Amino acid sequence: MICHPRAKVNLFLEVLGRRPDGFHEIATVMAPITLADTLAMERATKDALVVTPKGAAPADGANTAMKAIAALRKRAAFPPVRLRLEKRIPSGAGLGGGSSDAAGAVRLANRMFTLGLPVADEASVLAEVGSDRSCFAYGR
Repeated sequence: MICHPRAKVNLFLEVLGRRPDGFHEIATVMAPITLADTLAMERATKDALVVTPKGAAPADGANTAMKAIAALRKRAAFPPVRLRLEKRIPSGAGLGGGSSDAAGAVRLANRMFTLGLPVADEASVLAEVGSDRSCFAYGR
């Protein structure tokens, strides 16, 4: 299965303070833009991630897509997956590429393995791995 996680821009952003879990409370208005990565998921014998171009994003458990898969496994059992991530959204540019990729990974696993999670549950899983990730579950 393949998806195209889209970047976002912040039309407004205010950092309100650090939470006890280390994430920041924010007030923001985000809008999706057409710039997108490509994320493919397939069954595998063990979880794996391949990123192209090499070095464009972490290719291990530090990658937010892999963190999201691990968080989803706390709620639903599904087989190991191999993610292939083609990065077009620059890492660290504030465009939400990692967050969008995480949402794409959760969405793909939910559909591929017919987990039956509603969007609100996808958003809850994503909130475990970052402050802005849950907005990508809704695409707005």
